Amino acid sequence: MLPALAALVVYVPALSGGFLSDDYSQLEMFHGASAGEVAARAGRTFVSGIGPPSNQYRPLTMASFAANTLASGADPVPWRLTNVLLHAANASLVAFLSWQLAASAARGVRTAAVAAGVAFAWFAPSAEAVAWISARFDGMALFWMLVAACAYMASREWRDRYGILSLAATVLAFLSKESAAIGPALIVALGWVKRPERERLARGIAATLAASLPWLLIGAAYFAYRMWLFGDPFRFYPGTSPGAALLSGQWLAALSATIDWWPRALPEDGARHVFTLAGVLICVAAVSAGLANRHEGRVLVALAAALVVTVALLFSHWTWSITGEGGRVLYAPAAIAALIVALPLRASLRRLRAASWLVFIALVGSSLVLARGAVDRRVAAGAEMLALVSALAKVADATPAGSYAFVIVPDRIGSIPFARNAQGGLISPPVQPRPLSGRLMVQLEDALPRWQEVFEQNALGAPRAAPGADAGALSLPAVPDRFYCWSTRRHELVALPLVFAPRLRDWNEVWAKGIDAAGCRP
Repeated sequence: MLPALAALVVYVPALSGGFLSDDYSQLEMFHGASAGEVAARAGRTFVSGIGPPSNQYRPLTMASFAANTLASGADPVPWRLTNVLLHAANASLVAFLSWQLAASAARGVRTAAVAAGVAFAWFAPSAEAVAWISARFDGMALFWMLVAACAYMASREWRDRYGILSLAATVLAFLSKESAAIGPALIVALGWVKRPERERLARGIAATLAASLPWLLIGAAYFAYRMWLFGDPFRFYPGTSPGAALLSGQWLAALSATIDWWPRALPEDGARHVFTLAGVLICVAAVSAGLANRHEGRVLVALAAALVVTVALLFSHWTWSITGEGGRVLYAPAAIAALIVALPLRASLRRLRAASWLVFIALVGSSLVLARGAVDRRVAAGAEMLALVSALAKVADATPAGSYAFVIVPDRIGSIPFARNAQGGLISPPVQPRPLSGRLMVQLEDALPRWQEVFEQNALGAPRAAPGADAGALSLPAVPDRFYCWSTRRHELVALPLVFAPRLRDWNEVWAKGIDAAGCRP
Protein backbone atom coordinates (compact mmCIF):
# COMPACT_ATOMS: atom_id res chain seq x y z
CA MET A 1 0.00 0.00 0.00
CA LEU A 2 2.94 2.39 0.45
CA PRO A 3 3.35 3.16 -3.28
CA ALA A 4 -0.40 3.81 -3.52
CA LEU A 5 -0.22 6.20 -0.57
CA ALA A 6 2.77 7.92 -2.15
CA ALA A 7 0.72 8.48 -5.29
CA LEU A 8 -2.22 9.86 -3.31
CA VAL A 9 -0.04 12.28 -1.34
CA VAL A 10 1.07 13.95 -4.56
CA TYR A 11 -2.14 13.81 -6.58
CA VAL A 12 -5.00 14.43 -4.13
CA PRO A 13 -4.52 18.22 -4.57
CA ALA A 14 -5.14 17.73 -8.31
CA LEU A 15 -8.76 16.78 -7.64
CA SER A 16 -9.78 20.44 -7.56
CA GLY A 17 -10.45 22.70 -10.53
CA GLY A 18 -12.64 22.63 -13.59
CA PHE A 19 -12.59 20.42 -16.66
CA LEU A 20 -9.78 21.18 -19.11
CA SER A 21 -9.62 21.01 -22.89
CA ASP A 22 -10.73 17.60 -24.22
CA ASP A 23 -12.47 16.84 -20.91
CA TYR A 24 -15.48 18.72 -22.25
CA SER A 25 -15.77 16.25 -25.13
CA GLN A 26 -16.00 13.35 -22.69
CA LEU A 27 -18.54 15.24 -20.61
CA GLU A 28 -20.74 16.24 -23.54
CA MET A 29 -20.73 12.79 -25.14
CA PHE A 30 -23.07 11.42 -22.46
CA HIS A 31 -24.66 14.53 -20.93
CA GLY A 32 -28.40 14.88 -21.00
CA ALA A 33 -29.11 11.26 -21.90
CA SER A 34 -31.06 8.75 -19.86
CA ALA A 35 -29.22 5.90 -18.19
CA GLY A 36 -30.33 3.58 -20.98
CA GLU A 37 -29.14 5.94 -23.70
CA VAL A 38 -25.80 6.48 -21.92
CA ALA A 39 -25.32 2.72 -21.83
CA ALA A 40 -26.26 2.50 -25.51
CA ARG A 41 -23.80 5.23 -26.50
CA ALA A 42 -21.02 3.58 -24.52
CA GLY A 43 -21.93 0.21 -26.02
CA ARG A 44 -21.68 1.53 -29.57
CA THR A 45 -18.02 2.42 -29.02
CA PHE A 46 -17.26 -1.31 -28.66
CA VAL A 47 -18.31 -1.94 -32.24
CA SER A 48 -17.46 1.35 -33.95
CA GLY A 49 -14.63 3.07 -32.09
CA ILE A 50 -14.85 6.73 -31.15
CA GLY A 51 -14.75 8.06 -34.70
CA PRO A 52 -12.72 10.24 -37.05
CA PRO A 53 -10.34 11.93 -37.50
CA SER A 54 -8.34 9.56 -35.26
CA ASN A 55 -8.76 5.81 -35.40
CA GLN A 56 -9.44 5.50 -31.68
CA TYR A 57 -10.69 2.25 -30.21
CA ARG A 58 -11.05 2.76 -26.44
CA PRO A 59 -14.50 1.51 -25.46
CA LEU A 60 -13.70 0.39 -21.92
CA THR A 61 -12.34 3.79 -20.91
CA MET A 62 -15.28 5.48 -22.62
CA ALA A 63 -17.55 3.29 -20.51
CA SER A 64 -15.80 4.64 -17.41
CA PHE A 65 -16.57 8.19 -18.60
CA ALA A 66 -20.18 7.15 -19.03
CA ALA A 67 -20.19 5.84 -15.45
CA ASN A 68 -18.78 9.15 -14.21
CA THR A 69 -21.54 11.00 -16.05
CA LEU A 70 -24.26 8.91 -14.44
CA ALA A 71 -22.69 9.02 -10.98
CA SER A 72 -21.51 12.61 -10.68
CA GLY A 73 -22.64 14.64 -13.69
CA ALA A 74 -20.57 17.80 -14.18
CA ASP A 75 -18.68 17.59 -10.88
CA PRO A 76 -15.06 17.09 -12.00
CA VAL A 77 -13.82 15.77 -8.63
CA PRO A 78 -15.09 12.16 -9.04
CA TRP A 79 -13.84 12.17 -12.62
CA ARG A 80 -10.34 13.07 -11.50
CA LEU A 81 -10.53 10.78 -8.49
CA THR A 82 -10.98 7.84 -10.86
CA ASN A 83 -7.71 8.78 -12.58
CA VAL A 84 -5.86 9.19 -9.28
CA LEU A 85 -7.07 5.85 -7.94
CA LEU A 86 -5.97 4.17 -11.16
CA HIS A 87 -2.52 5.68 -10.71
CA ALA A 88 -2.35 4.55 -7.09
CA ALA A 89 -3.31 1.02 -8.16
CA ASN A 90 -0.68 1.08 -10.91
CA ALA A 91 2.00 2.12 -8.42
CA SER A 92 1.07 -0.84 -6.21
CA LEU A 93 1.11 -3.22 -9.18
CA VAL A 94 4.57 -1.99 -10.21
CA ALA A 95 5.78 -2.79 -6.69
CA PHE A 96 4.14 -6.22 -6.75
CA LEU A 97 5.62 -7.08 -10.15
CA SER A 98 9.06 -5.97 -8.93
CA TRP A 99 8.72 -8.35 -5.99
CA GLN A 100 7.68 -11.18 -8.32
CA LEU A 101 10.73 -10.61 -10.54
CA ALA A 102 13.26 -10.75 -7.71
CA ALA A 103 15.31 -13.82 -6.93
CA SER A 104 14.17 -15.52 -3.73
CA ALA A 105 17.63 -15.10 -2.18
CA ALA A 106 17.95 -11.39 -2.95
CA ARG A 107 18.27 -8.96 -0.04
CA GLY A 108 15.64 -6.37 0.75
CA VAL A 109 13.26 -7.55 -1.94
CA ARG A 110 10.17 -5.97 -0.39
CA THR A 111 11.88 -2.65 0.32
CA ALA A 112 13.25 -2.49 -3.21
CA ALA A 113 9.80 -3.31 -4.58
CA VAL A 114 8.26 -0.46 -2.59
CA ALA A 115 10.98 1.83 -3.93
CA ALA A 116 10.09 0.85 -7.50
CA GLY A 117 6.44 1.64 -6.85
CA VAL A 118 7.27 5.03 -5.33
CA ALA A 119 9.61 5.88 -8.21
CA PHE A 120 6.75 5.23 -10.61
CA ALA A 121 4.19 7.06 -8.45
CA TRP A 122 6.31 10.24 -8.44
CA PHE A 123 7.50 10.20 -12.05
CA ALA A 124 6.72 13.82 -12.91
CA PRO A 125 5.68 13.60 -16.61
CA SER A 126 2.92 11.23 -15.49
CA ALA A 127 1.03 14.25 -14.14
CA GLU A 128 -0.54 14.66 -17.57
CA ALA A 129 -1.84 11.09 -17.53
CA VAL A 130 -3.07 11.29 -13.93
CA ALA A 131 -4.40 14.82 -13.39
CA TRP A 132 -5.95 15.28 -16.85
CA ILE A 133 -9.27 13.47 -17.08
CA SER A 134 -8.99 12.94 -20.85
CA ALA A 135 -5.70 11.05 -20.40
CA ARG A 136 -7.39 8.30 -18.38
CA PHE A 137 -6.90 6.01 -21.37
CA ASP A 138 -3.22 5.66 -20.45
CA GLY A 139 -3.88 4.87 -16.80
CA MET A 140 -6.54 2.29 -17.56
CA ALA A 141 -4.55 0.55 -20.29
CA LEU A 142 -1.50 0.31 -18.04
CA PHE A 143 -3.60 -0.99 -15.14
CA TRP A 144 -4.81 -3.96 -17.16
CA MET A 145 -1.35 -4.55 -18.64
CA LEU A 146 0.13 -4.71 -15.14
CA VAL A 147 -2.65 -7.02 -13.93
CA ALA A 148 -1.90 -9.24 -16.93
CA ALA A 149 1.83 -9.19 -16.16
CA CYS A 150 1.43 -9.99 -12.46
CA ALA A 151 -1.05 -12.79 -13.18
CA TYR A 152 1.26 -14.18 -15.84
CA MET A 153 4.16 -14.30 -13.36
CA ALA A 154 1.93 -16.26 -10.97
CA SER A 155 0.75 -18.72 -13.63
CA ARG A 156 2.23 -22.10 -14.49
CA GLU A 157 0.49 -22.40 -17.85
CA TRP A 158 -1.93 -20.35 -19.85
CA ARG A 159 -4.89 -22.54 -18.90
CA ASP A 160 -4.66 -22.21 -15.11
CA ARG A 161 -6.61 -19.57 -13.21
CA TYR A 162 -3.78 -17.02 -13.26
CA GLY A 163 -3.16 -17.62 -16.94
CA ILE A 164 -6.84 -17.07 -17.73
CA LEU A 165 -6.83 -13.92 -15.60
CA SER A 166 -3.79 -12.64 -17.51
CA LEU A 167 -5.43 -13.31 -20.86
CA ALA A 168 -8.64 -11.58 -19.77
CA ALA A 169 -6.71 -8.56 -18.50
CA THR A 170 -4.86 -8.38 -21.83
CA VAL A 171 -8.17 -8.17 -23.67
CA LEU A 172 -9.35 -5.42 -21.31
CA ALA A 173 -6.13 -3.51 -21.90
CA PHE A 174 -6.75 -3.56 -25.66
CA LEU A 175 -10.26 -2.25 -24.96
CA SER A 176 -8.76 0.67 -23.02
CA LYS A 177 -6.23 2.19 -25.42
CA GLU A 178 -4.03 1.37 -28.40
CA SER A 179 -0.90 1.45 -26.22
CA ALA A 180 -1.94 -1.99 -24.96
CA ALA A 181 0.00 -3.30 -27.96
CA ILE A 182 3.07 -3.23 -25.71
CA GLY A 183 1.40 -5.75 -23.37
CA PRO A 184 2.18 -8.91 -25.36
CA ALA A 185 5.79 -7.71 -25.73
CA LEU A 186 6.04 -7.38 -21.95
CA ILE A 187 4.56 -10.86 -21.54
CA VAL A 188 7.22 -12.28 -23.86
CA ALA A 189 9.95 -10.57 -21.82
CA LEU A 190 8.54 -11.92 -18.57
CA GLY A 191 8.17 -15.36 -20.12
CA TRP A 192 11.89 -15.39 -20.85
CA VAL A 193 12.63 -14.51 -17.20
CA LYS A 194 10.59 -17.52 -16.10
CA ARG A 195 12.60 -19.95 -18.23
CA PRO A 196 15.40 -22.03 -16.60
CA GLU A 197 18.52 -19.87 -16.32
CA ARG A 198 20.91 -22.43 -17.77
CA GLU A 199 18.72 -23.19 -20.77
CA ARG A 200 20.34 -22.63 -24.17
CA LEU A 201 19.45 -19.26 -25.69
CA ALA A 202 17.79 -20.50 -28.89
CA ARG A 203 15.77 -23.11 -27.04
CA GLY A 204 14.73 -20.56 -24.41
CA ILE A 205 13.56 -18.05 -27.00
CA ALA A 206 11.56 -20.67 -28.87
CA ALA A 207 9.97 -21.95 -25.67
CA THR A 208 9.17 -18.41 -24.55
CA LEU A 209 7.42 -17.57 -27.81
CA ALA A 210 5.45 -20.82 -27.63
CA ALA A 211 4.36 -20.11 -24.05
CA SER A 212 3.40 -16.53 -24.98
CA LEU A 213 1.43 -17.57 -28.07
CA PRO A 214 -2.06 -17.02 -26.56
CA TRP A 215 -1.16 -13.41 -25.69
CA LEU A 216 0.36 -12.84 -29.13
CA LEU A 217 -2.79 -14.23 -30.74
CA ILE A 218 -4.90 -11.73 -28.78
CA GLY A 219 -2.71 -8.97 -30.17
CA ALA A 220 -3.05 -10.33 -33.71
CA ALA A 221 -6.84 -10.54 -33.33
CA TYR A 222 -6.91 -6.94 -32.11
CA PHE A 223 -5.02 -5.64 -35.14
CA ALA A 224 -7.20 -7.71 -37.47
CA TYR A 225 -10.27 -6.12 -35.89
CA ARG A 226 -8.75 -2.64 -36.35
CA MET A 227 -8.13 -3.50 -40.00
CA TRP A 228 -11.79 -4.38 -40.42
CA LEU A 229 -12.97 -1.37 -38.42
CA PHE A 230 -10.70 1.40 -39.74
CA GLY A 231 -9.11 -0.05 -42.88
CA ASP A 232 -5.63 0.17 -41.34
CA PRO A 233 -4.42 -1.93 -38.39
CA PHE A 234 -1.73 0.49 -37.18
CA ARG A 235 -2.57 4.07 -38.11
CA PHE A 236 -3.98 6.12 -35.28
CA TYR A 237 -3.45 9.77 -36.25
CA PRO A 238 -4.50 10.81 -39.78
CA GLY A 239 -1.66 11.25 -42.25
CA THR A 240 0.80 9.11 -40.29
CA SER A 241 2.43 5.79 -41.13
CA PRO A 242 3.51 4.24 -37.83
CA GLY A 243 4.45 0.93 -39.43
CA ALA A 244 6.91 2.64 -41.76
CA ALA A 245 8.21 4.83 -38.92
CA LEU A 246 8.82 1.75 -36.80
CA LEU A 247 10.55 -0.32 -39.48
CA SER A 248 12.66 2.57 -40.80
CA GLY A 249 13.81 3.67 -37.36
CA GLN A 250 12.16 7.09 -37.60
CA TRP A 251 10.96 6.65 -34.03
CA LEU A 252 14.55 7.28 -32.95
CA ALA A 253 14.12 10.91 -34.03
CA ALA A 254 11.22 11.22 -31.59
CA LEU A 255 13.46 9.71 -28.92
CA SER A 256 16.17 12.33 -29.44
CA ALA A 257 13.56 15.11 -29.56
CA THR A 258 12.77 14.52 -25.89
CA ILE A 259 16.02 16.36 -25.04
CA ASP A 260 14.37 19.66 -25.98
CA TRP A 261 11.02 18.60 -24.57
CA TRP A 262 12.01 17.98 -20.94
CA PRO A 263 12.83 21.62 -19.99
CA ARG A 264 9.49 22.78 -21.36
CA ALA A 265 7.53 20.09 -19.55
CA LEU A 266 9.45 20.38 -16.27
CA PRO A 267 10.89 23.90 -15.90
CA GLU A 268 12.46 23.31 -12.46
CA ASP A 269 16.06 23.23 -13.70
CA GLY A 270 17.82 22.19 -10.49
CA ALA A 271 15.54 19.28 -9.67
CA ARG A 272 15.50 18.17 -13.31
CA HIS A 273 19.30 18.06 -13.48
CA VAL A 274 19.51 16.06 -10.24
CA PHE A 275 16.86 13.67 -11.56
CA THR A 276 18.75 13.20 -14.83
CA LEU A 277 22.08 12.53 -13.15
CA ALA A 278 20.56 10.19 -10.59
CA GLY A 279 18.73 8.34 -13.36
CA VAL A 280 21.97 7.77 -15.26
CA LEU A 281 23.73 6.54 -12.11
CA ILE A 282 20.90 4.18 -11.16
CA CYS A 283 21.05 2.67 -14.66
CA VAL A 284 24.80 2.09 -14.26
CA ALA A 285 24.12 0.50 -10.88
CA ALA A 286 21.43 -1.72 -12.44
CA VAL A 287 23.92 -2.97 -15.01
CA SER A 288 26.41 -3.69 -12.22
CA ALA A 289 23.74 -5.62 -10.31
CA GLY A 290 22.94 -7.59 -13.43
CA LEU A 291 26.58 -8.49 -13.97
CA ALA A 292 26.95 -9.60 -10.36
CA ASN A 293 23.94 -11.93 -10.34
CA ARG A 294 22.82 -14.24 -13.13
CA HIS A 295 19.11 -14.00 -12.37
CA GLU A 296 19.16 -10.23 -12.02
CA GLY A 297 21.10 -9.98 -15.26
CA ARG A 298 18.38 -11.97 -16.96
CA VAL A 299 15.71 -9.68 -15.50
CA LEU A 300 17.65 -6.61 -16.64
CA VAL A 301 17.96 -7.86 -20.21
CA ALA A 302 14.26 -8.75 -20.35
CA LEU A 303 13.14 -5.38 -18.94
CA ALA A 304 15.54 -3.43 -21.15
CA ALA A 305 14.23 -5.25 -24.23
CA ALA A 306 10.62 -4.60 -23.17
CA LEU A 307 11.44 -0.92 -22.62
CA VAL A 308 13.02 -0.55 -26.05
CA VAL A 309 10.04 -2.23 -27.73
CA THR A 310 7.65 -0.05 -25.73
CA VAL A 311 9.41 3.16 -26.71
CA ALA A 312 9.64 2.09 -30.35
CA LEU A 313 5.93 1.23 -30.56
CA LEU A 314 4.78 4.42 -28.82
CA PHE A 315 7.20 6.87 -30.44
CA SER A 316 6.43 5.60 -33.96
CA HIS A 317 3.04 7.34 -33.50
CA TRP A 318 4.34 10.45 -31.80
CA THR A 319 5.84 13.87 -32.48
CA TRP A 320 6.88 15.83 -29.41
CA SER A 321 5.21 19.19 -28.89
CA ILE A 322 7.40 22.26 -28.46
CA THR A 323 4.97 23.37 -25.73
CA GLY A 324 5.92 20.58 -23.33
CA GLU A 325 2.72 18.58 -23.79
CA GLY A 326 2.76 14.81 -24.15
CA GLY A 327 4.02 13.49 -20.83
CA ARG A 328 1.28 10.84 -20.90
CA VAL A 329 3.22 9.00 -23.63
CA LEU A 330 5.91 8.21 -21.04
CA TYR A 331 3.44 6.71 -18.57
CA ALA A 332 3.82 3.06 -19.59
CA PRO A 333 7.60 3.25 -20.20
CA ALA A 334 7.96 4.74 -16.71
CA ALA A 335 6.44 1.59 -15.18
CA ILE A 336 9.02 -0.63 -16.88
CA ALA A 337 11.86 1.76 -16.02
CA ALA A 338 10.77 1.70 -12.36
CA LEU A 339 11.21 -2.09 -12.34
CA ILE A 340 14.82 -1.56 -13.46
CA VAL A 341 15.37 0.95 -10.64
CA ALA A 342 14.73 -1.81 -8.08
CA LEU A 343 17.54 -4.07 -9.34
CA PRO A 344 20.54 -2.40 -7.65
CA LEU A 345 18.49 -1.70 -4.51
CA ARG A 346 18.30 -5.44 -3.86
CA ALA A 347 21.82 -6.25 -5.13
CA SER A 348 23.81 -8.95 -3.38
CA LEU A 349 26.88 -6.69 -3.17
CA ARG A 350 26.57 -4.64 0.00
CA ARG A 351 28.52 -1.60 -1.22
CA LEU A 352 26.62 -1.47 -4.50
CA ARG A 353 23.34 -1.72 -2.63
CA ALA A 354 24.28 1.06 -0.19
CA ALA A 355 25.47 3.40 -2.96
CA SER A 356 22.36 2.67 -5.00
CA TRP A 357 20.11 3.65 -2.11
CA LEU A 358 21.89 6.99 -1.82
CA VAL A 359 21.39 7.59 -5.54
CA PHE A 360 17.78 6.48 -5.26
CA ILE A 361 17.11 9.02 -2.52
CA ALA A 362 18.36 11.76 -4.83
CA LEU A 363 16.32 10.33 -7.70
CA VAL A 364 13.05 10.06 -5.83
CA GLY A 365 13.55 13.35 -3.97
CA SER A 366 14.06 15.32 -7.17
CA SER A 367 11.21 13.42 -8.78
CA LEU A 368 8.92 14.47 -5.93
CA VAL A 369 9.87 18.12 -6.41
CA LEU A 370 9.18 17.87 -10.15
CA ALA A 371 5.91 16.01 -9.64
CA ARG A 372 4.61 18.53 -7.11
CA GLY A 373 5.50 21.35 -9.48
CA ALA A 374 3.65 19.64 -12.34
CA VAL A 375 0.59 19.03 -10.15
CA ASP A 376 0.62 22.59 -8.81
CA ARG A 377 0.55 23.94 -12.37
CA ARG A 378 -2.44 21.76 -13.18
CA VAL A 379 -4.23 22.83 -10.01
CA ALA A 380 -3.69 26.46 -11.04
CA ALA A 381 -5.01 25.75 -14.55
CA GLY A 382 -8.09 24.06 -13.10
CA ALA A 383 -8.79 27.06 -10.87
CA GLU A 384 -8.33 29.32 -13.88
CA MET A 385 -10.95 27.32 -15.74
CA LEU A 386 -13.49 27.64 -12.95
CA ALA A 387 -12.96 31.40 -12.95
CA LEU A 388 -13.40 31.53 -16.72
CA VAL A 389 -16.66 29.55 -16.62
CA SER A 390 -18.04 31.93 -14.01
CA ALA A 391 -16.90 35.02 -15.91
CA LEU A 392 -18.53 33.83 -19.13
CA ALA A 393 -21.88 33.52 -17.37
CA LYS A 394 -21.56 37.06 -16.03
CA VAL A 395 -20.70 38.47 -19.46
CA ALA A 396 -23.69 36.70 -20.97
CA ASP A 397 -25.96 38.17 -18.29
CA ALA A 398 -24.57 41.65 -18.90
CA THR A 399 -24.95 41.48 -22.68
CA PRO A 400 -28.23 43.15 -23.72
CA ALA A 401 -30.66 41.73 -26.21
CA GLY A 402 -29.62 42.46 -29.78
CA SER A 403 -25.92 42.32 -28.92
CA TYR A 404 -23.48 39.50 -28.54
CA ALA A 405 -19.88 39.11 -27.38
CA PHE A 406 -16.91 37.51 -29.07
CA VAL A 407 -14.50 36.03 -26.51
CA ILE A 408 -10.93 34.82 -27.09
CA VAL A 409 -9.59 32.25 -24.61
CA PRO A 410 -6.15 30.57 -24.31
CA ASP A 411 -5.47 27.36 -26.19
CA ARG A 412 -3.12 26.31 -23.40
CA ILE A 413 -1.45 27.57 -20.24
CA GLY A 414 2.21 26.63 -20.42
CA SER A 415 2.32 22.94 -21.25
CA ILE A 416 -1.27 22.33 -20.14
CA PRO A 417 -4.09 22.23 -22.73
CA PHE A 418 -6.68 24.72 -21.50
CA ALA A 419 -9.61 25.72 -23.73
CA ARG A 420 -8.63 23.70 -26.80
CA ASN A 421 -11.63 21.70 -28.06
CA ALA A 422 -13.68 23.20 -25.23
CA GLN A 423 -15.13 26.30 -26.89
CA GLY A 424 -18.66 24.95 -27.07
CA GLY A 425 -18.54 23.17 -23.72
CA LEU A 426 -17.63 26.37 -21.89
CA ILE A 427 -20.94 28.02 -22.80
CA SER A 428 -23.23 24.99 -22.68
CA PRO A 429 -24.85 22.80 -20.01
CA PRO A 430 -23.95 21.02 -17.85
CA VAL A 431 -21.04 23.37 -17.11
CA GLN A 432 -23.35 26.37 -17.49
CA PRO A 433 -26.84 26.34 -15.97
CA ARG A 434 -28.27 27.35 -19.36
CA PRO A 435 -26.94 27.76 -22.93
CA LEU A 436 -25.04 31.03 -23.37
CA SER A 437 -24.63 30.82 -27.13
CA GLY A 438 -27.44 33.33 -27.65
CA ARG A 439 -25.28 36.05 -26.10
CA LEU A 440 -21.66 35.11 -26.76
CA MET A 441 -19.30 32.83 -28.56
CA VAL A 442 -15.91 31.53 -27.43
CA GLN A 443 -12.98 30.96 -29.75
CA LEU A 444 -9.21 30.43 -29.73
CA GLU A 445 -6.95 33.09 -31.18
CA ASP A 446 -5.92 30.75 -34.00
CA ALA A 447 -9.53 30.76 -35.25
CA LEU A 448 -9.69 34.54 -35.75
CA PRO A 449 -8.80 34.52 -39.50
CA ARG A 450 -11.61 32.07 -40.22
CA TRP A 451 -14.16 34.28 -38.50
CA GLN A 452 -12.98 37.33 -40.40
CA GLU A 453 -13.95 35.55 -43.62
CA VAL A 454 -17.29 34.48 -42.16
CA PHE A 455 -18.22 37.98 -41.03
CA GLU A 456 -16.91 39.69 -44.20
CA GLN A 457 -18.91 37.46 -46.49
CA ASN A 458 -21.87 37.33 -44.12
CA ALA A 459 -21.84 33.68 -45.08
CA LEU A 460 -23.90 32.72 -42.07
CA GLY A 461 -25.72 35.94 -41.29
CA ALA A 462 -25.02 35.06 -37.65
CA PRO A 463 -22.46 32.95 -35.80
CA ARG A 464 -24.88 30.06 -35.48
CA ALA A 465 -22.35 27.60 -36.90
CA ALA A 466 -19.97 28.26 -34.02
CA PRO A 467 -19.29 25.39 -31.62
CA GLY A 468 -22.00 25.30 -29.00
CA ALA A 469 -24.47 27.43 -30.95
CA ASP A 470 -28.14 26.55 -30.61
CA ALA A 471 -31.50 27.68 -31.93
CA GLY A 472 -31.39 30.74 -29.68
CA ALA A 473 -28.45 32.09 -31.65
CA LEU A 474 -30.30 32.42 -34.96
CA SER A 475 -31.45 36.00 -34.32
CA LEU A 476 -27.98 37.39 -33.58
CA PRO A 477 -26.52 40.20 -35.67
CA ALA A 478 -24.03 39.33 -38.35
CA VAL A 479 -21.02 40.89 -36.56
CA PRO A 480 -20.29 40.92 -32.81
CA ASP A 481 -20.32 44.27 -31.03
CA ARG A 482 -18.60 43.32 -27.75
CA PHE A 483 -15.13 41.85 -27.44
CA TYR A 484 -13.27 40.14 -24.60
CA CYS A 485 -10.16 38.09 -23.95
CA TRP A 486 -9.18 36.01 -20.94
CA SER A 487 -6.13 37.22 -19.03
CA THR A 488 -4.30 34.51 -17.09
CA ARG A 489 -2.39 37.27 -15.29
CA ARG A 490 -5.45 39.12 -14.02
CA HIS A 491 -7.65 35.99 -13.92
CA GLU A 492 -10.55 37.79 -15.55
CA LEU A 493 -12.20 38.57 -18.85
CA VAL A 494 -10.88 41.88 -20.16
CA ALA A 495 -13.21 44.04 -22.26
CA LEU A 496 -11.51 45.19 -25.47
CA PRO A 497 -12.55 48.50 -27.10
CA LEU A 498 -11.95 47.23 -30.61
CA VAL A 499 -12.84 49.31 -33.65
CA PHE A 500 -12.50 47.76 -37.11
CA ALA A 501 -12.21 49.17 -40.60
CA PRO A 502 -15.10 48.71 -43.05
CA ARG A 503 -15.65 45.06 -44.01
CA LEU A 504 -13.31 44.08 -41.14
CA ARG A 505 -10.21 44.40 -43.35
CA ASP A 506 -8.02 44.89 -40.27
CA TRP A 507 -9.77 42.25 -38.15
CA ASN A 508 -6.66 40.17 -37.35
CA GLU A 509 -4.38 43.17 -36.75
CA VAL A 510 -6.80 44.94 -34.41
CA TRP A 511 -7.37 41.75 -32.42
CA ALA A 512 -3.63 41.10 -32.10
CA LYS A 513 -3.00 44.60 -30.75
CA GLY A 514 -5.97 44.39 -28.41
CA ILE A 515 -4.90 41.04 -26.98
CA ASP A 516 -1.35 42.30 -26.42
CA ALA A 517 -2.52 45.51 -24.79
CA ALA A 518 -4.85 43.64 -22.44
CA GLY A 519 -2.14 41.16 -21.40
CA CYS A 520 -4.17 38.20 -22.54
CA ARG A 521 -1.35 36.11 -23.97
CA PRO A 522 -0.56 33.22 -21.60
